[in-house]
Amino acid sequence: MNYGCHANPSEGWGTGMTKHFQLTTETNENHIYKPSSYRNIVISITILLSRCLPMLKQHSAYCSCCIVLSTVITFQCLVFLELYAAEESTATTTPVTRRIDSLHRIVVTTHDTSRVKALYALGETYLFQSIDSAERYYQRGLALAESIQMPIGVLEGLIMCGYILDNRGKYFEALDSVLRALSLAETLHNGRYRGIAFHAIGNIYKRQGTYEVALHYYQMSLQECINTGNCSGIAAEHAVCAEVKFLQQDNNAAIDLGNKTLQIMKECQQHWNEARFTPQYVLGIAHNTIGFAYLAQHSIDSAMNHFADALNISYDKAILSKAQCGIGLANAYQGKTQKAMYFGDQGMRLALEVGRKDYIRDSYWYMANIFASLTKYDSAYYYYQRHIELKEALNKEQIAEKMAHLSQLQERERREYEQKQQTFVQYGLGGVCILAVAFAGLMASRYRLKHRSEDALQAVNAQLNEANEELQHQNKALMELSKEKDELLGIAAHDLKNPLSGILSIADTLLLYSNEISETNKHQLLQSIVRSSERMFRLISNLLSINAIERGGMTLQLMSLNVKDCVDSVVNDYKLRAEQKGITLQLIGNDTTFAQADEAALVEVLENIISNAVKYSPQGKNIWISVSPQAAMLTHQPSNSNDQIPMIRISVRDEGPGISADDRLKLFGKFSRLSARPTGGEHSTGLGLSIVKGIVEAMNGRVWCQSEVGEGATFIMELPAAPFVSQTAPESADL
Repeated sequence: MNYGCHANPSEGWGTGMTKHFQLTTETNENHIYKPSSYRNIVISITILLSRCLPMLKQHSAYCSCCIVLSTVITFQCLVFLELYAAEESTATTTPVTRRIDSLHRIVVTTHDTSRVKALYALGETYLFQSIDSAERYYQRGLALAESIQMPIGVLEGLIMCGYILDNRGKYFEALDSVLRALSLAETLHNGRYRGIAFHAIGNIYKRQGTYEVALHYYQMSLQECINTGNCSGIAAEHAVCAEVKFLQQDNNAAIDLGNKTLQIMKECQQHWNEARFTPQYVLGIAHNTIGFAYLAQHSIDSAMNHFADALNISYDKAILSKAQCGIGLANAYQGKTQKAMYFGDQGMRLALEVGRKDYIRDSYWYMANIFASLTKYDSAYYYYQRHIELKEALNKEQIAEKMAHLSQLQERERREYEQKQQTFVQYGLGGVCILAVAFAGLMASRYRLKHRSEDALQAVNAQLNEANEELQHQNKALMELSKEKDELLGIAAHDLKNPLSGILSIADTLLLYSNEISETNKHQLLQSIVRSSERMFRLISNLLSINAIERGGMTLQLMSLNVKDCVDSVVNDYKLRAEQKGITLQLIGNDTTFAQADEAALVEVLENIISNAVKYSPQGKNIWISVSPQAAMLTHQPSNSNDQIPMIRISVRDEGPGISADDRLKLFGKFSRLSARPTGGEHSTGLGLSIVKGIVEAMNGRVWCQSEVGEGATFIMELPAAPFVSQTAPESADL
């Protein structure tokens, strides 16, 4: 039985019969022998000769004998010609065509079990060519198996019909078919088919998003494989369990189960005996699952390796589609636009070729994420809308299927009710007691039918309300994303317009009047261009930084770092700018203060905080920068923990206008515009402190501000101290 997503011949009893009837000669695909054409020629010649014989007999009996003899010889020659043509045709047809012809002959000429096996073999042959034909042959085989009371044949037919219904999205009908198979397998005490039925039920629930129930049935199937010593089945069940864990966002469990699948595959791939899956299919699922789990953890290189393995190993379009989408998303995270769009498009095309709506829905989701990671928000919005539309369509189809299923149940109950009514009329004369009992039974049945229908309708309405609420929530999130995008573009356009306009104006001036402008004025104009360019560069850098923080794409290398050295470097860089405003930078700290941090990230945080202090401090004031070890409790510690963790505190205190209570509430938000203004006409994007907060928290630290209006502001940042390094606080560390 080929139960899975591969069109690979299996070793089940049905496939054994298929292989028995299969011809093996290699042939030309374009020529298919039609015996009827040669047979028609023979019949035509025979009729012609039979009409000529009466006329020839009038001349001579001898001539008549010759004619009869020649007719027989001619007929025999044509028969031999037909046989020769049949042999020639057999040598020029495809193996699949010969297999189908052979199976059709068996269906016509045999009966009972052989005919059932041939019908199932035809269904298996058509399974990945024409699902309608496959369904027709499996249903014919199932009906015949039930009529001749062939239990194993009934099991095979029920499971395969359930598989086809599941792939068509008819989940309730599929579940009904597989549950019948499970009941029969338990009656026969057949562990193999019981495990297959459990797996099929798990597939149905997984496609509906009921992952806990799906995982439960997969684990039951795994236990049956363990009980029967089916090593190949154990590997396959580990692979699908890993997939469910990833769908539940348990990435570590998904990676562990996926790696365990690969380990088991190494042990049993050489003697594979699992008819439901091919080794390539199981390996493809495992590598894709591990790849997406690593991608969720931002381990891009590991994810890319597993996606590449899936592409190299598997030939199933569904698996190849997910691998291509995964590679596209990984390249998008790395900012490789062309590769990301190419692989994402290839994955989506494969999903469209497969034709399964759930695969197409997932490919749209991957494309939306790819474009969002590349900051192409219009394209991301487009694919996200298509994802939502298809998801809503699938939900409506499921609800329609549930309603149809409920209607079938109601119709069945109605027929039972009418049948009971007819029985009541026929046997009503049997006595008052029988009449009373029958009437009571009818009323109970009617009440039960009404109660069941009401419960079912309430359940459907609840699911509709839940689906609508989810859709409203997603639409709201999408509108917020679009609003944020518009705000971002508006601020960027506004803040880039003025410096660009200034650069253009100065450049025109230099171009038109270069001979008339003195060298001193030229130098001043060039300095203006440099300042405007630096302003645009800072804005773009801030936008890229905040985008990297929000999508989790910032890679930090945490190491033992001398904080004092970093502070010294930034203070020296800003000393000249401070002196231009008459501001004094005073540094207090220990020369050997080590923290667990990323050097480039820490420098960016210090530049933002110190530049703000210089920007908002009046002329002739002081700024104090302090570095000292502290013992603190982090906010992410357990509530029952009183342990204090060694931290390194960096504080920057200024004598500026201070920050009001209202401004402190939005201090670390994006695009925050505060009431205080820079004292030297400097420019502010409103992104600096948002970047500071994101980077500090990414380094397992925290940052906050202490300030009152008119009394300056103190920005305090704490980072985990580096282990095994002695930290000694100087006496003047406290501000």
